[in-house]
Order: sequence, then C-alpha cells, then structure tokens
Amino acid sequence: VALDAAGFNHVAAPLVRWTWEGRDLGVVQEPMQGRAGGWALALTSLRDLFAAGGRPEAAGGDFGPEAHALGTMTARMHLALDRAFERRPGSVTDWVDAAEASIGQADPALLEAPGVADLTKELRVADLRLPAIRTHGDFHLGRLARTDQGWIVSDCGPGGVLPGTSEPTWRSPLGDVADLLWSLHQASTMAAAERDPAGRLGVDQLGRAWEARNRRAVLTGYLSTPGMAGLAGPDRDVVRNLVALLELARSVRPGT
Repeated sequence: VALDAAGFNHVAAPLVRWTWEGRDLGVVQEPMQGRAGGWALALTSLRDLFAAGGRPEAAGGDFGPEAHALGTMTARMHLALDRAFERRPGSVTDWVDAAEASIGQADPALLEAPGVADLTKELRVADLRLPAIRTHGDFHLGRLARTDQGWIVSDCGPGGVLPGTSEPTWRSPLGDVADLLWSLHQASTMAAAERDPAGRLGVDQLGRAWEARNRRAVLTGYLSTPGMAGLAGPDRDVVRNLVALLELARSVRPGT
C-alpha cells in the first residue's frame, strides 16, 4: 500500500485493505494478466543458451534486456521506499562488520577467499556514511514476475523484515541488489546441474557468461536511474565492492 501511494506502479494495485483493530489482515490486489515468474524466465533463458551455445546475447532467450529492466525497476522501488518510509543514516563500516560477522559465523573459510580481505579493507578505508532505507528484505527472482506491462514485485511480504527477525530493518538498498544478483547465480547453477549433472559438457562456462552479462545489465539499469547516486552512493567502486560483500553474506543466509 505504501509503495502504491508513493507512485511505484510495479506492484499489483491494492484494491481493498482489510484491517481489524489497527492490524492488517489482508489486501486484495488487482489481477495481473500474462504473468510469468522471474525464476522461470531466467531458467528458460539459460536452457536456450545451453541448447544453442555461443554468446548469451546471441541466444534466442537472451535475458539481458530483462535484467536491465529489472535493475531499473529495483531502483524505482528503492526510491519509492525512501519516499514512503524515509531514510536513516547508515555507516558502511557498520555494514561491513555485520556482513563479516554473519559470514564468519556460517563459513569462516569464505573470509579467507582471495580478494575478500582487500574488499573489506577498501570499504573500511572509504569510511562513508550512506542512506539506509527500509528495503524489500528478501529480493530474488522468485519474488518477481513479468507481465504484459513489465516487471512487477509479486511478493512484498517481507517488507524489510529479514529472515530470522520480526521487525523491519533499515539497511543499504544495495542489500536488495545483492539478493537479486545472488539469485541470478542460483538460477545459473540450477540450470547447469539440470543440463549436465556430471559436469562433463562445460555448460557451467556458458552459465558464467550468462551471469556476467546479466549482472552488468542489472547494475547498469539500477545505477543509471535518476536519483540513485544519492541513495546508493556516488562512488561506483564502493557500490560494487559493497554489493559483492553483501552478496557473499547472502550466500550463507538460509533460504531460497
């Protein structure tokens, strides 16, 4: 309801809100025509690529334009969330500390992987304060759908409530971006295992090329949206490093 009121039209419009003694019991939303799940579309694109071979952009089911549109839609969602719930000051150093703690608790070896120490060091040296907003909270392909009118957020249930918590969390909007990029990797991994369970055909290389193309497209669409520099931060190196660290933290968080 708040997103709709903030002018974000990438959700099914709320038609009726059912409340009782100040509590929301349900919302009836506009039915959407021609709806296809984001997860299914990504897997279809990967299957087409694995069958055809070659470059991802040359495959019949190229996902690149859709990934760019997803990045733009994600940026618009964050700008609307910023308007609806307002921002709070956030510290990049605090976000790095929290990510390191969650990764270290789940799989300490990941912190020793090549490049991770340099990544966290560069973020700490930057010592920036950036806006924190109420994000989606669990933003991945399974919560998105493509309709005749474009991409929509088909599940706003978390509403910034991260798994394992009960209250909305204000965090960097790049946390949602990291969730989305992580789900692209999950789709690639699943499709490769489906096509080549024994790992003998080399489709994982095609999957990595698909991932690289669509990661770039998501970030380009996201960062080129007017207003995002003031929300995600103007320094592209900091943005990319923070997304990488938050994606690593997402990889050890339970959930699909």
